[in-house]
Amino acid sequence: MVQEEWDPHSPASARTAPALIADDLPSERAILLTIDDTDSMRRLHAAKKLGDAGAAAAPHAELLARKIGSDRKAAAMLEWMGDAGTDALIGQLGKDSDGLSQRMAMEALFAQEKRGAAALSRAMCLDDAVARRNAVEMLSQMEPGISHLVQHLRHPHSDVRLLSAWGLSRCAGMISQDDANELGGLLRDPESSVMEMAAQALRMHREVGAASLARQYADAEERSDVQELAAEALRSMGDVGARATLALLGQPWNAGVRRRAGALLESMGTTGASALLQGLQSDDAGVRRRAVEAMGRMDACYVARCPHVQELTLLLEDTDSYVRMSTARALKALGVNQPSAEELIAHHSPRAAVTDQWKPGDLTLQRSLGDNYDPFEDMNVHL
Repeated sequence: MVQEEWDPHSPASARTAPALIADDLPSERAILLTIDDTDSMRRLHAAKKLGDAGAAAAPHAELLARKIGSDRKAAAMLEWMGDAGTDALIGQLGKDSDGLSQRMAMEALFAQEKRGAAALSRAMCLDDAVARRNAVEMLSQMEPGISHLVQHLRHPHSDVRLLSAWGLSRCAGMISQDDANELGGLLRDPESSVMEMAAQALRMHREVGAASLARQYADAEERSDVQELAAEALRSMGDVGARATLALLGQPWNAGVRRRAGALLESMGTTGASALLQGLQSDDAGVRRRAVEAMGRMDACYVARCPHVQELTLLLEDTDSYVRMSTARALKALGVNQPSAEELIAHHSPRAAVTDQWKPGDLTLQRSLGDNYDPFEDMNVHL
């Protein structure tokens, strides 16, 4: 006989799990009485006994789940029930539950940490769209949930991939560079909505997101749509995006990637020019040369707004001859007043001659000096 008022400490309730059969479980009335019990230890013991019953206690778990919106103690009992309680909580995430029950179920699953995260991960594949969204929302707030969201980036269904990217956009600063690179892979997704969500999510992750976007921009040789999406995202990230793009000017990227990176920095205006100025200090002569060449192709007004732009003249005496020649050409393209032959002789230094004449107004909007006279070439100065 089923007891009306269940005593979890009774001999029947104390049996081992294999012996705990349906006849030993409490009635609905007894469960309700247990929820109302003011002794938390009795509720805890009752929940653990129900958990030991496994699948036989599923109806009891569902009863408790229906009560979580009106009584927090029911949610606590489900947490204590283990996997049976977790499954019942997942059932409350969907559209058939009221908003309060959904929120209580989410909070209870959050409290279960790894077990709750695993259950929420399974819920991402349910047919119920409300349950999927609620599951992703909670996973994005859990440290153990990040790995589950990253795993679902490769799910065969696009709506799950889209939700995963959305979830990762909500946990800024919580993902690793490897996770960001996995997210960046969605910029090549067949669905444009997934591609756009991935780019939006990467923007939220600052340095690691920008590095992943730059990598996709560099790797997408045959995908102009991927290049454009990555470029747009990098431009929107300001200094962070410009620094990530600057890194593409060096090895191991090929010449085509380096040219495109320079062109992208040129399109970033003052932000790009400021990043290129940082490139002038690189230990890699190739980066210095490409940075100064890109600055020479920019609108002079952007370069003029950069702090410490006079440092550009330092490269006139760079140890690398290609850097020195590129710097001379860039200064001429930017409209800097060129020194005469007499001035070069007097200063014994191309940099000193140019710097003596440097004024902010010398960077004009004109890209041409109006004639082809180049004192560096005229004197055959070895720059």
